Amino acid sequence: MKCEKCGNEYPSSYYFETDTICKDCYSKMSEEEKQEIISYQTPIRKNPIELRQGFGLRFAAVLIDFVILWLITTLIMQFSDFNELINQFNEILKEAQSDPDMLKEAMDFFFENIMFYYLFSTLFTLCYYLTEVLLAGSPGKLILRLRIGTAEGQHSDYGKLVIRFLIKHSFYLVLILSLLTKNTLLYLLTFVVFVIIAIGFLFVFSYKRQALHDIIAGTAVYKLKDLNENN
Repeated sequence: MKCEKCGNEYPSSYYFETDTICKDCYSKMSEEEKQEIISYQTPIRKNPIELRQGFGLRFAAVLIDFVILWLITTLIMQFSDFNELINQFNEILKEAQSDPDMLKEAMDFFFENIMFYYLFSTLFTLCYYLTEVLLAGSPGKLILRLRIGTAEGQHSDYGKLVIRFLIKHSFYLVLILSLLTKNTLLYLLTFVVFVIIAIGFLFVFSYKRQALHDIIAGTAVYKLKDLNENN
């Protein structure tokens, strides 16, 4: 595509602000010229695939979320008896190495005294990520001005956001069930689901820039500015 102002050739409409004027030329125009252009040319609708965010910013958002969650849960645990209980559990496990009968005692101690903290941590994490449904972005995404939209580059409805949330955080849901039921098969399933979700996140390296949960839910991640401009 060719800009009628500067004559430069561009590979796609992503580089254009209107049908025939590139972003660079448009930014240098006066407000009067812009208004005149807008009056007879419609600002071009950008290709949503080109606006989707890939690995870089999305991984940065993951790191921010991890740090926030780690700080909050660490502070909570510091003001509880969690660390003391963990030390007691480790001592029982050491004894179980020479006395196999102690292993059952160790597991009983875990489920009676420590499991609550893991359940609390998991439920808290799920509540933390509910912003992905309510605000279309985790706190990390909100800080970086990212939002979850539809695959077509529109603001997403709650239906798609809920489906995305359930798929992305299915690991935590299975983990809660495994802790509550003490089911060995569910423990194994927890690991399998985690691996699938982790590998699915790497799909953002593809041309479509969608993680597996995005592909299934029909969503993608955009900069808030691009999402607003494309609606």
